[in-house]
Amino acid sequence: MLEASGREAAAEAKRAEKTTTDMDRVAADMEELVMGVNEVKEGQNKAVAAIQTAVAAVQQISKAAEIAAAASNQCSSAAQQGSKGLQELSSAVEEISVLADELQNG
Repeated sequence: MLEASGREAAAEAKRAEKTTTDMDRVAADMEELVMGVNEVKEGQNKAVAAIQTAVAAVQQISKAAEIAAAASNQCSSAAQQGSKGLQELSSAVEEISVLADELQNG
């Protein structure tokens, strides 16, 4: 009976040792999993930072396009005003020319 109890205790000790080994393996696997998750998280953080940089660049480009459009509109308006001024000057020169002819022929 004592011998059977000894064998049973030895078998139980072996099972406990195997369970401990298995638990150590699970713990090591969990550590690898945590490291992998942390690497993925780091990659995601870098991707988010890159996206934020891209968004800022797009916003700056959009603002520059708005400024360029406003400048273009101002140039167009100035050109139209210049053209109108030239037309008025041309009309004034023509009127002066007519008046000069009338004064000479008087």
